[in-house]
Order: sequence, then structure tokens, then C-alpha cells
Amino acid sequence: MTEVAPEDWLDAVGALQEEGFDFFDWLGCVDDIGRRDCLRVVLVVRSLSRQAEPRTLSCSLPRDDPRIDTVGGVFAGAAWRAREAGELVGVEFVGGEHRRGLRNN
Repeated sequence: MTEVAPEDWLDAVGALQEEGFDFFDWLGCVDDIGRRDCLRVVLVVRSLSRQAEPRTLSCSLPRDDPRIDTVGGVFAGAAWRAREAGELVGVEFVGGEHRRGLRNN
């Protein structure tokens, strides 16, 4: 797992795509409560031609202002997962969709 600074997040994800890791696998948020005072956003991408070599990026965000650039423009499938992480743990994905994903009718 490669740790990335919040300000380098979007560039690091774009660089992985340019290296051929163009299959979005997973994006989520880990709450490190009790270990560290932060939230971690984790992204997993794969290359279909190098299936045994997934790449994982992690970015630690301060609990009091968990904001990070969306990667929905790089990997469309990440947008839904970002909305889910936003609703579940409160991470704001800057530039992403902010409507709630689940609605009560």
C-alpha cells in the first residue's frame, strides 16, 4: 500500500491509470479510531493485463476536516463508492456528487 498526501491524491491516481492500471476495483474509508486520529481513504485499482499486480493507494485525512479530491473523473465507478464513504463516515470528496445515494420513500 502506498501512502499519498491529500494534495497529491488526484495526481497519484491519474499516474496509476497512465501506467496501465485502468480497472477500478474499490474505494472506501477506514476509521483508525483508537490507533490514529484520522480517517484513511483507500483505493484499489488493477491492470487487466497484469492481474496479479493490484495497486493500493491510501491517504490519511484529519478527522476534523476530512476532504479529498474526487477521482470520479478518472474512474467513473469510484463516484458511487465516494458517495457511500461520504454518507457513512463523513469524508467530503471535492468536485464529486453530493446528493444522497439512498433515499427513504
